[in-house]
Amino acid sequence: MKKSLGTKIHRVVFVRHGESTWNKENRFTGWTDVQLTPNGIEEAKFAGQLLKQNGFQFDVAFTSVLTRAIMTYNNIATELGCHYIPPPELTLEDERHPQHDPRYQGLPLDVLPKTESLKITVDRVLPYWYDSICPQVLQGKNVIVVAHGNSLRAIVKHLSQMSDKDIIKYNIPTACPLVYEFDETLKPIKNYYLLNEKELKERMEAVANQAKAKL
Repeated sequence: MKKSLGTKIHRVVFVRHGESTWNKENRFTGWTDVQLTPNGIEEAKFAGQLLKQNGFQFDVAFTSVLTRAIMTYNNIATELGCHYIPPPELTLEDERHPQHDPRYQGLPLDVLPKTESLKITVDRVLPYWYDSICPQVLQGKNVIVVAHGNSLRAIVKHLSQMSDKDIIKYNIPTACPLVYEFDETLKPIKNYYLLNEKELKERMEAVANQAKAKL
């Protein structure tokens, strides 16, 4: 009898940056380039330790040009000892600033929108997911994506087929590795955080409380 070779499983790890100085102050950060807090640095280190404990190593990293995402990735890489991989792709759709959007050229700064809707974020991020990240995954590369809450929620919404109502209530905690497993066609099979339920609930509630404080 011919032995089944089984299904090729691909994994991608998504990590929201660690707590930033403005997260701590319950301020909406958006495009402002702020630092991680000491706690945010420790969160990032812990994320790296979790990944190491669970046997993760990476060939390719995607992040943004903003300091809080780069610092998070660097601390994770230090814990994993994987600074030898190519420098991270510093193009992963930052929290986009309207000054860089041709629709708003010529408008004074005080009337520019302070952020973008989730729908616009989805429309912006998904082409990057398919054009830049997916080809690396299909080549068998181990990929980590360190980015921002809104960008990651856009990807999660798409991958998990979440409704607009459900994704608005979905809080991605800071520096908690979220693993998605895919089949050979990149159809999502399952996803999970590398935290126990108690810790995950506490982290998600902390993010939800920050959002409430901004209202």
